[in-house]
Amino acid sequence: MGATNNNRRRLSLGEEISNAISHGLGAVFGIVALILMLIKADLPREYIGVSVFGAAIIIMYTMSSLYHSFRSGSTVKKVFRIFDYVSIYILIGGTYTPILITLITDHNHPWGYIFLGIYWLIITVGIVLKATMFHRVKWLHMLFYVLIGWGGIVFAKTMYDYNLNFLLFTIAGGLSYTIGIIFFGLKFKYTHFIWHIFVLMGTILHFIGIYFYLL
Repeated sequence: MGATNNNRRRLSLGEEISNAISHGLGAVFGIVALILMLIKADLPREYIGVSVFGAAIIIMYTMSSLYHSFRSGSTVKKVFRIFDYVSIYILIGGTYTPILITLITDHNHPWGYIFLGIYWLIITVGIVLKATMFHRVKWLHMLFYVLIGWGGIVFAKTMYDYNLNFLLFTIAGGLSYTIGIIFFGLKFKYTHFIWHIFVLMGTILHFIGIYFYLL
């Protein structure tokens, strides 16, 4: 995940190597996580949910790792910067997909399908805006990230009824992402790498919750 504006301090070679490796490992984790979840999945809805989640992990971390691998200022790096930010939407939506599918099916939640549809509608709009107007309406993208990132909290009671540990890991993952934003906004050396670690921790926590307590 790259810089949010042109005034941000240019990252050193060592920082970019650390960033590329950290999220490269995230992509590898995504492959392993997808395989493990597919092996454990039993119902059709579980296969669909974990496939979306696993693919989202692989896509986001691959795009981030590649973005940080290319030479600063190059055209390809600018292109992958867009892919990097677009993939954030995909990971957030991919994380909630297996959760909402399971909660909808097991609890017959009347707003479940509507909420899932709204989730992916916002994601689609965000992706289109990010791809076509990358340097504009940045406040809107931050709003979208917050809405779809924490929007699932409206199902907290349903998650609690389903499994308390599942709810706790879901919240812990969200907090890891949110705390990481502090380091994302700092301009000191290797703070962006620390942000990457918090992002990776958030993904791992969500995987643990889904793998051990949702499937």
